[in-house]
Amino acid sequence: MSKETAHSWIDENEKKIIGLSDKAWEYAEVGLLEYETSKLFADAIEKESFSVERGISRFSERSFSRLVNDRLWEATLVRIRSWLSFRVLRMSLR
Repeated sequence: MSKETAHSWIDENEKKIIGLSDKAWEYAEVGLLEYETSKLFADAIEKESFSVERGISRFSERSFSRLVNDRLWEATLVRIRSWLSFRVLRMSLR
């Protein structure tokens, strides 16, 4: 999978990503205890045909970063996180 393909997938799935972001905010979990959010993201990634390895760490984000089939997906996660951070910043400036 090329970087362009990953970026295209993100653009095509923008509404899903926004929905995940909104749901994660609804959970309002304490940092490093994001169990529901981690499950939400893992379930969403499984639906996109990625393999998910669960329960490998007590820290949700570390578990989340190891869900991937290859290193490209890690780069995609970084872009998603950056995009979500930008969205939160934009919302806070309103």
